[in-house]
Amino acid sequence: MSIIIKGERVRTHPKSAHISYLTSKKEPLSEEEIERWEENEEFKKLIHGHLYLGSSIQAVDITIFKEGSASLRHGELIEIDDHEVEYNLTKGKEGHPDKAKMSIEFENVSYLIDYTIQEGESEEDAKSLAKEIINHN
Repeated sequence: MSIIIKGERVRTHPKSAHISYLTSKKEPLSEEEIERWEENEEFKKLIHGHLYLGSSIQAVDITIFKEGSASLRHGELIEIDDHEVEYNLTKGKEGHPDKAKMSIEFENVSYLIDYTIQEGESEEDAKSLAKEIINHN
């Protein structure tokens, strides 16, 4: 992979990937609108699902690091499927949802998960996502 810095092409190797799962109450973009969006977004591509612009709500953000660790500031260690997970639950202020943050480390990769607990969900839904990552790594 290469990027352009100050007009020069520089060869680089990615150190992380970022995945966002968003929800929206608006209609998704059409195929034509998605194509135009991808032409304007050099480092972004819609891989799966629909694309909503504007007032979308972050449901889940996952950053995957190739090397190093993804630790939390105020996390407690819990165990999910016999794997150590750093976990932090932040209670949302009135009218705002709670957020579960988790850090999962494996031998060559680590995951940082920011899970917004939507209406009708619980902490267990966030932990279930961590369990899926653990079982498929």
